[in-house]
Amino acid sequence: MSDKWDSEHMLVLVLLCTYPSYQNRDAAKVLMENVLHNNEGIQVYVESLSNATGLYKRYGFKEIDRLKFDLSKAGREGKAVMDIMIREPNVPGVPMNE
Repeated sequence: MSDKWDSEHMLVLVLLCTYPSYQNRDAAKVLMENVLHNNEGIQVYVESLSNATGLYKRYGFKEIDRLKFDLSKAGREGKAVMDIMIREPNVPGVPMNE
């Protein structure tokens, strides 16, 4: 997906997550605001699991594609889905600390 969306020319977030004991304590907010505040005016690309898509949307990311995995190829049941998201630089109305 990163090749399809030419993420080589974007800031790419990879495995941005918080340890369970820090969830719901604004740790993700601090991480997001630091990364996005200092992104030097370029697009930001992320592949998001469905449980994190809402967080990214709050920071101005838009869903542009979806990647589906057949988990049986890894010896598990079901399917996994990742939302491919991009955030344009300087999105107005997005909560950011200055």
